[in-house]
Amino acid sequence: MQRGADRRKTIKKPNRFLYRFTIWLGTLLMGLWFGTRVDRKAIRGIKPPFIVVANHGFGYDFLVSCIAMRKYRLHVVTAQIHFERPFKGWLLKQLGCISKVQLIPDIESIRNMLSVVRKEKGSLLLFPAGQLTYNGKEGSLPPGIGKLLKHLNVPVIRVLSTGGHLTKPKWTDRARRGRVFVKVEPLLTQEQLRSMSSDALDAFIEESLRFNDYETLARQRKVKFRISKRNRGRGITNVLYQCPRCRAHGMYVHHNELICRECGNTAVIDIYGMLNPKTDQDVVFDTPVAWTDFERRCVLEDLSDPQACITQTVRAELQADGQNMYSHYGHGTLTLDQNGIRFEGTRGNTPVCLYAPMKNIPGLLFTPGQKVELPFAGELYRFYFESNRQDAMRWVLAVEGLIDNLNRRSSE
Repeated sequence: MQRGADRRKTIKKPNRFLYRFTIWLGTLLMGLWFGTRVDRKAIRGIKPPFIVVANHGFGYDFLVSCIAMRKYRLHVVTAQIHFERPFKGWLLKQLGCISKVQLIPDIESIRNMLSVVRKEKGSLLLFPAGQLTYNGKEGSLPPGIGKLLKHLNVPVIRVLSTGGHLTKPKWTDRARRGRVFVKVEPLLTQEQLRSMSSDALDAFIEESLRFNDYETLARQRKVKFRISKRNRGRGITNVLYQCPRCRAHGMYVHHNELICRECGNTAVIDIYGMLNPKTDQDVVFDTPVAWTDFERRCVLEDLSDPQACITQTVRAELQADGQNMYSHYGHGTLTLDQNGIRFEGTRGNTPVCLYAPMKNIPGLLFTPGQKVELPFAGELYRFYFESNRQDAMRWVLAVEGLIDNLNRRSSE
């Protein structure tokens, strides 16, 4: 796919007035709504250029990270999908953002980053995870960040935020009042970058950005901070879809209760975001982290037979050449097994078949309760689930588990 040969020409220095206004307004709103607290003492006196790497706990991480580095105008490396809407795309360009195609090697994006750092002596903000956490915990990072940092060859700073997932989880469309803590500190010098291998840097960055928002709950209880909103479970069944007691799929939410349609097993979401059994007979995992770990084990058991597979009827979209927009591709069936993912359907009146072996799949992007995204032969596709949309989470967990198993076997 042609990625838009003129994307380098669109990179601008962040508009001074617009950037400063965004930081001012963001500081006000993040402080009032999320109680954001920033500790940046460790980076006093640091001079650009540098790279900022940050974890990705909630949708406002880019703003929180820029607020944490408020004395500097950062070029944020942003998923290309955020440039789809004309006004939002224009605004991101004015703020100096660099578009990055996810899941596919993007040479133009790397060229833009190198140009900003080497020619303009500017600084970058990167989110190595590539997408929001779905359960409040940072998982394994895709490989490649170490190699990129060695190419850029400037000091690295870490921005680590906690509490964001509890205020605006990936699975809900509404933010809740919460408390976000941010710590900024130097992470790597140029000498350290040169002395470490790319693989070692990958492992080091992954470990440095690990977080688990549910481990911060003890601190939240200590300061007597509570999550607002009566309907704290809105959207959570798009991630927590399977009952721990009877293993049936199809959980639903009633106010702050998560209920199984088959056996009535009930979890109550408390004011701190924890899950508790309603009665002594109910079987519940106390956090989404533990619950999704259970769901991952279950789907891997379902796929343990080499002949086993899971299927889903889908509507497919394909990213247009060199553009940020997607266009209709066709309808068909998406099938996942131990070996890979296959799409069989029609494009117009023409039968089509796409296949990606598991070893070539870097992971899945997804919108809970809606769709998954993955590449086939260098082209990025979206697949909207036409039935049982909660299964989007099941597919993500299955692919994560299968990739982990594949990597484990290859390292033995």
